[in-house]
Amino acid sequence: MSMQTATNNEQNLKPSQLKPWLKHFPASSLSEEMPKRTIYNYVKSNCEKIADSKALYYYGASVTYKQLLDKIDRTAEAYQAMGVQKGDMVSFLTVTLPEAIYSMYALNKIGATGNFIDPRMDVQRIIDAVSGVRSKLLVTIDLAYPKVVKMRESVKVDNVVVVSANDSLPVFAKAYRVLTTKNVPKIPNVDDVILWKDFLKRGKGQTVAECPFEDDSVAVITYTGGTTGHPKGVMLTNDGLNTMADSFCLAGVDHEVGNRFLEIMPIFAAYGVGCGIHMPLAMGFEDVVIPKFTPDELGELVFKYRPNHMMGVPDFYERLMHSKALWDVDLSFLMTTGCGGDTMNPGLEARFNKFMKEHNGKYNLSQGYGMSEMCGAATCCFSGIYKDDSSGIPLMATTVGIFDPNTGEELGFNQEGEICMTGRNMMKGYYNEPEETANVMRMHDDGKVWIHSGDIGYMDEDGFVFIKGRIKQIIIKFDGHKVFPVQIESIIQRNKSVGTCAVVGIPDPDHAQGMVPLGIVELKSTLDKSKVDLEQLRKDIMQMCDELLEERGKPADIVFVDEMMRTGLNKHDYRGLTEKYKDHKIRK
Repeated sequence: MSMQTATNNEQNLKPSQLKPWLKHFPASSLSEEMPKRTIYNYVKSNCEKIADSKALYYYGASVTYKQLLDKIDRTAEAYQAMGVQKGDMVSFLTVTLPEAIYSMYALNKIGATGNFIDPRMDVQRIIDAVSGVRSKLLVTIDLAYPKVVKMRESVKVDNVVVVSANDSLPVFAKAYRVLTTKNVPKIPNVDDVILWKDFLKRGKGQTVAECPFEDDSVAVITYTGGTTGHPKGVMLTNDGLNTMADSFCLAGVDHEVGNRFLEIMPIFAAYGVGCGIHMPLAMGFEDVVIPKFTPDELGELVFKYRPNHMMGVPDFYERLMHSKALWDVDLSFLMTTGCGGDTMNPGLEARFNKFMKEHNGKYNLSQGYGMSEMCGAATCCFSGIYKDDSSGIPLMATTVGIFDPNTGEELGFNQEGEICMTGRNMMKGYYNEPEETANVMRMHDDGKVWIHSGDIGYMDEDGFVFIKGRIKQIIIKFDGHKVFPVQIESIIQRNKSVGTCAVVGIPDPDHAQGMVPLGIVELKSTLDKSKVDLEQLRKDIMQMCDELLEERGKPADIVFVDEMMRTGLNKHDYRGLTEKYKDHKIRK
C-alpha cells in the first residue's frame, strides 16, 4: 500500500477508529492484556503480593492486605453457612462500611452477587429493589432497620443481618461513635434477625471453594434512575470492574503502592464501587473508608488523613477551597483530585486549580466523565494529561465516539453530538429490564454495542472529550444527586387544580454548583382563576411533595403561569422554561 493510499484511508476513519487518545498512554501499557478473572481473584492476587501493606483504614483501625483477604474469606464462610450459593443474590441496605467491602468480595468468591441499595430511598423503592432480584438474605445497617420492618410485610427474605457502623472500630475508639447513636433502633432478639458478630460465628468450620471466572458474570448490582427516574439495577460484571480498575493502573497515573485514597463515595453507587473501592485496592492503595460525612467536613478530612488521591463531585471541591482547615496547608501530598458526577463549571475549575497551585499541588483537577453503566468511569484527566474544561481522554480499554442523535452517524473531531461509549467496562445490562437495556445499549453498523449517554459533547483531535449539555432532563444537585422531573411532575399533577406542569432545574442559590427543581404549573382551564388563592395552592402542592417525595427530590418552589411555554410540536419547552426562570428567586 502506498503512503498516499494509507493517508487517504486514515482520513476516512472516524475518531473512534483513529483513537488519538492512545498516544497519551505509556507505550508499555498498550500491549498489556486486561485480566480475565473475578474481582475477588484480582484483589486476592494483590493481597498475596503486598501482604503487609495497608489496605483499609477505618477511624484508627488499620487492615493490611493479608488481613483483608482473611476477613473476606471468613465473611464468605459465613454467607455459605447461611445457604448462599453460586448465582444467589444478597441485598444490602448500608453505607460504605468495612463489612460491606468484605461482603462484596466474599460473595464474589462464592459466585453470588451483591445487590447494593441506597438506604435513603423510600420503602417502596427498596421493596422493588430487593424483591426484583429475589434476594434470600438482606444485610442492613442498624439505622435503616425501621425501613426493613416496614418492607418485610411485602418482601420475604429468609434472614436479616444487621451491621453497625461501629462494629469495626478499634477498642480505643469505641467512645467515638462513627454515626450518630441517637435514635438507633432496638434490634429484636429473634431467630431470623442476626447481628454481624453472630453472623460471622456461623461460618466456623466452613470451607469455601473459589468460583472461577466466567464471561459476563455479574459481580455487583447498583441502581441508577437513567432518564426516567425509575430505579434500574445496573449489572456490573467482573470483567467490567477489573477493566476499569486496570485501565487506571496502566494509564501512567502518578502513584505507588501504599498511597492513601480518601473513599467518600457510597458503595451503593457505581462510582463508589468502581472508583472508590475496587480501583484503589487494585492499585495497592490504603483506602480510607468514610461511611458518612458532610461536604463542609472535607477540608478537615484532607487535613487529618493527608490522602494522595481522592474523588468527589464538583461541589466538594468548592467546599474544600473554603475550608479553614486548609488555608495554610502544603498540599503537595495530594496528587489526584478526581471529579465526576457532574460537569464542573469552568470558573470553579479555574479557581480550584489556582488554589492547588498556591498550596503546592502537583497537578490540576482530574475531571472525568462516566456513567453507572460504564462502571462509573469512561474518561478522565490524570497526572499531566489535562486540558481546561475537558473531561479528559477515554480510558485505555474504552472507546468513545460522538454520534448524530438523529441519523446515528459518527461525527468528526470538534463536532457536537451524543456521547456514546463502548468497551469491556460496559454493564451487562439492567437487571430484568430488557426494554430499558435496549434503549441504552444499541448495536451500531460497526457490529459493536454502544452505550448511549444522552449527553451532548465533542472530541478534539487529541482525544479530549468536552461535555456541552444534556439531552435528558435530569436535574443534578450540588452533591451530584440526580433528581428526575417526571417524578415531581407526577406528584404535582395529582392536585385537582393543576392542568399541566413542568419541572426544570435552576441554579442553586445556596451552593456554588448544582441545580434545584422548580415546578411550573398551568391551572386547569375550567377553573375560575380569579377565585384561586395561588399562595395557598402553592403551599398545598409543596406539602403534598413533602409527604410523597424523598427529601432530596422535592421542588424548591412552585410558580404559576397563564399558559405553559411549548415547542412547535406542542411539547413542554423545557429549554425555554429553564432559560426564562434561571433567575427565579426561591421563596422559603
